[in-house]
Amino acid sequence: MNWFMENMGYQENYLPFCQAGLGNEVEILCSKHYPKSREFIKKSNNNINLSEWPLRIKRLNSLFIQNCIEQNWYLNLRKEINNCRPDIIHLHNIWDLPTLQYLLINLFNNKGKANIFVDNHIDNGNFEYRNIYKIIYYFGLIKRIAIPLMLRRKFTFISVNPYSEYCLYTYFGIPEEKIRYLPLGIDNEKIFFSQVEREKMREKYAVKENDIVFTFSGVFEYNKSLPDLITAFKVLAKKYRHVYLLMIGDGEMPQDEEFNLLKKERRIILSGWQPVDKLYWWYSMADIGVIPGKLGGIRDILAAARPLIINDDLAVSYLLEYKNGLIFRRGNIKELICAMDTYIKNPNLIREHGEKSLRLTNEKLSWRNVASRSLQIYKEG
Repeated sequence: MNWFMENMGYQENYLPFCQAGLGNEVEILCSKHYPKSREFIKKSNNNINLSEWPLRIKRLNSLFIQNCIEQNWYLNLRKEINNCRPDIIHLHNIWDLPTLQYLLINLFNNKGKANIFVDNHIDNGNFEYRNIYKIIYYFGLIKRIAIPLMLRRKFTFISVNPYSEYCLYTYFGIPEEKIRYLPLGIDNEKIFFSQVEREKMREKYAVKENDIVFTFSGVFEYNKSLPDLITAFKVLAKKYRHVYLLMIGDGEMPQDEEFNLLKKERRIILSGWQPVDKLYWWYSMADIGVIPGKLGGIRDILAAARPLIINDDLAVSYLLEYKNGLIFRRGNIKELICAMDTYIKNPNLIREHGEKSLRLTNEKLSWRNVASRSLQIYKEG
């Protein structure tokens, strides 16, 4: 894989660890680098002791291609894989350079008999092909060359959300019988509801128990549609004095005079970047999570027994399988306002949907459940 960034909520931060926790020997091969766009995260990881983790993480030397694509080409990947002698190889992301590099190794120097799985992380904000270079890469190199070779070598493909699955067979022509569905999970070990932390956090920010707090968490990026959420909240903030917006994370945030005034009044709260083990403080403080755009880390709020407001993109639909939230058409700010207003007017609905969120997490989407499913997928081939 390209990157391993401690303290993040990505698949690679959870799935291998839960697999190891289920009694398997797991090793991650990754880059010594961090992508430039995530340097602010690296600073928060200085105190993490990787030697205490239940698996091996080996950072490899690479030709690091910074520029716009931020990818790695590893110098000794073939040697490292041959030394590992793995039974299962799980490649991270179908179009990353390390995946293509391994494909070449497999074609010309396949000494082992490992079963090979490659996952696909297409979602509702990271699959864009608006320029000629991406069209050539996705639909020339990946679709016309790499995928046929992978199919010939009996690779199995893993989708991590319903839209990812749809794209694999619709855009890339992969037979449905070669695709396995393994959703991105939810951390229900470090994230949970705490009434004690809720009271502490609300007292700190002068938020009363019956006030309503909406929240978003993750990297602040354009594809997260944060301007829509902020616009919707501004409308509701004029109508109600007891509503708040909690923004957890870092990145580019659209700010104007009205936004700054709400921030000064602490109606909009910017927490900055938070480590995973402290997220439950903030999720306990909040009442409702919102996904206005791209699929992201706010999904973990389900483990704190909180409902979600999501857009109607297929990629995020699995998060409301238990009818544990509300849906609006992406980009339709009026519908987003209506969904938020529904919860403001119906506190009992917050509790009802929150209980369903927790049940969905514990029964299907916890990372331990997802890891167990992954082992079954590996076994089935």
